[in-house]
Amino acid sequence: MPLIRVNSLSPGYIRTAATAEALQKPGMETQWVGDNMLYRLSTVDEFRAPILCLLGDGSSFMTAADLRMDGGHSIFTLGTKGWKPLSW
Repeated sequence: MPLIRVNSLSPGYIRTAATAEALQKPGMETQWVGDNMLYRLSTVDEFRAPILCLLGDGSSFMTAADLRMDGGHSIFTLGTKGWKPLSW
């Protein structure tokens, strides 16, 4: 059986040249910043180490994994009175 490893990285909102125009819309940056537990946007540099891990020996026994680098966005949902944990 051939060795095939498939992993992924799921980012949250990233401040880049590609998102600059969207972030200039009134209220958009505030919304994006408020959509995660860290209350900030990520930068491209923050993804370097996790990607190098996936590409290198650090992930040699890792497969079918998703690294969620979204500042906690995927764990929380916006409720009527602010953030609340998702119900499992």
